[in-house]
Amino acid sequence: MRPEWYADKRDLVKWSVLITLAKKNNIKRVVYVVYLGESNWLPIQIDEKKSDLPREVLTHFRDIADIKRMENKELKITIIDAPFRQEDRGAYTASLLRSIKGISENIILFLDPDTGLEPPNGKASEKHIKEDELSDIWTALRKDSFLVLYQHAPQYKRNGWISPKKQQFAGCLEINEKDTSVGNSFGIENDVIFLMAKK
Repeated sequence: MRPEWYADKRDLVKWSVLITLAKKNNIKRVVYVVYLGESNWLPIQIDEKKSDLPREVLTHFRDIADIKRMENKELKITIIDAPFRQEDRGAYTASLLRSIKGISENIILFLDPDTGLEPPNGKASEKHIKEDELSDIWTALRKDSFLVLYQHAPQYKRNGWISPKKQQFAGCLEINEKDTSVGNSFGIENDVIFLMAKK
């Protein structure tokens, strides 16, 4: 997830799905794994002179940590926002696994890579989570916790993409597809779903 994409329509759906899931299942903590990518903020220009975006503007409109304002006595949000780079993905996943194993309560673990699961050809970029990484995360997750994965419609296939991604998700977790769920709001944003399973 790159900060310039934070707080768009997808985030309305994303956090509505997460909070509704938490309330329905009496889960008291969402652990938000950002997979934070680098941002390249373009400058503004006034009469030919370029200037960087002011920090206070970025903080107001695109601060990922601002999601913690939704915390209350019923729900806490833990943010894991270490930078994510393709060349460091092994260390990133290892650190995430250590964090998950240290959690002693049932949680919703929300994984938010830019695009979702790697494509079927196995060519994962920094925009994807790899199948083996997802499998390892599922294994580390505490029983009765939920795993939720952001999934964007693949560029190569805009029709009929949901069922194959749901099957791929279930396969990574080695569970039956009927034991997975899909969250969405196609009325707000029609190219994203949230793949979910309870451990």
